[in-house]
Amino acid sequence: MGKYSVSRINPSVGLPGVFFHTNLPVQVNKQKDHPTYLRQLALEIINNIPVDAVKVYTDGNRNDSDCTCSGIYITTHNQELKIQRRNPEFYSVFRSDLIAIDEGLDSLSSFSCSIEIWIQTDSRSSIQHLAYWHRVKDNTGMNILNKLKSLSVSYRIHLQWIPSHVNIQGNEIADALAKAGADDVSVPSAPLTYLDLFSGAKSRNKTILLIPPEHHWYQGSRPGGCLSID
Repeated sequence: MGKYSVSRINPSVGLPGVFFHTNLPVQVNKQKDHPTYLRQLALEIINNIPVDAVKVYTDGNRNDSDCTCSGIYITTHNQELKIQRRNPEFYSVFRSDLIAIDEGLDSLSSFSCSIEIWIQTDSRSSIQHLAYWHRVKDNTGMNILNKLKSLSVSYRIHLQWIPSHVNIQGNEIADALAKAGADDVSVPSAPLTYLDLFSGAKSRNKTILLIPPEHHWYQGSRPGGCLSID
């Protein structure tokens, strides 16, 4: 797998050879369906992936310190690669998920693959975002689409949603890598998008709301307890 050429996607051609899967073999509800059932359905897909295919598990994460990180785990029948990275402050989890996919595609050059690449992520919104490729305008999304276009000349590429926290080994490894990325010292610099700025402001506001006011009347144990009438 070599370099990727950057070019616009022809609307009349689209992305043949690239398949976006935002569900499991049957419709599921992540909030209502039992994790064991979700795991069983996910494994039905994973176990049917060709043995010589490249499997790429990606994940984005935000810790309690508002640090967002990306984790990538790439595996074949005889190779594996683990990547963790810390993203700039106040990046959204959504963007961290996209960065993980983008970096995963960049790392495929060291892998040999016969015909198929399976990118598996627990971020359904990332796959939905890329599936509507004609609407994508952000730089990370465009980078991903250009790489998918180049790779699809030689490979069939599947982007598959898998539920999080149902004990899928590859997904759990990517999740652990994303969490470990918070410890990385070097932080790549990149301009913040509106979504990143909104995410940062939302996080700061949440922190402020968690800190009790210091007004003396707030400490009263009963209504009017700290009020005095002269």
